[in-house]
Amino acid sequence: MKRIFAFAVLIMAFSLAACGGNGGGATSGGGEAEVAVTPEVASTVYLTIGDLTFEGEFVDEVIFKDAGASTLFSFFGATGIEQWTLNMVLAKTDSKGVYEGEYTIDIAYDMSGFQQDLPAAYRNMDFGSQSAYTMESAYDAFNITQQDSGAVSVSRKLTGKAIASDNGGAWYVDQIQESDNKSASMAFTLSVLGQISTAQGMVTVSYDIVFSGNQEGINSESTNAIVTMPDGSVTQGETGSAEAPFDANIWLNGSLAEDGWEME
Repeated sequence: MKRIFAFAVLIMAFSLAACGGNGGGATSGGGEAEVAVTPEVASTVYLTIGDLTFEGEFVDEVIFKDAGASTLFSFFGATGIEQWTLNMVLAKTDSKGVYEGEYTIDIAYDMSGFQQDLPAAYRNMDFGSQSAYTMESAYDAFNITQQDSGAVSVSRKLTGKAIASDNGGAWYVDQIQESDNKSASMAFTLSVLGQISTAQGMVTVSYDIVFSGNQEGINSESTNAIVTMPDGSVTQGETGSAEAPFDANIWLNGSLAEDGWEME
């Protein structure tokens, strides 16, 4: 009886060995047991450009997908938020921990603050003799009102190549900016009412100022000018046009992307 039991145990041992010792688990075509591969866990990486920080991930590539960050800008005295969106993939190019790839940064500018007070923005525009501060000084009373918020749009797109070296978690990043596309457009109208006190009475002048422009400059054109004399008579007033430079302060933050990238 003991011999029969021992023989049964021996047969069972050979059966387990034939199944790879796993109690009958699945085997590969070559008879070897399959080995489960545990995927690498992504680690978080941070890229800093100026005062903006973007969050990405790193496994076998450095990936920033629609990574966002925001900061403030100034434009003709108005303050707004600019939203940056970074897309970049850096792939490993050698065994020394060097990663290379391309990047795109889209910058959108929220112009609502500028549009809410266009008369204040006009007062910060330099149209020379047609500037608001010059016109106001010629009247005893001077009032500027806006008809609507107008149409104003500003955006920027940066593209280039980046090279990153992984020195045990201490990253060194170098980038080459290849394009910088700035775009701006604006169109709005302001109404002006000015009054001048004379010996005969009050002279009232009213007209509209139509503004249009882009990133190269802003044009203003006075239209519909009407002069009302103290006796109530009405005459057609003079019209004219002028140009003012675009406020390049809005581009200051974007220029920080030209160098000084840091990643950890």
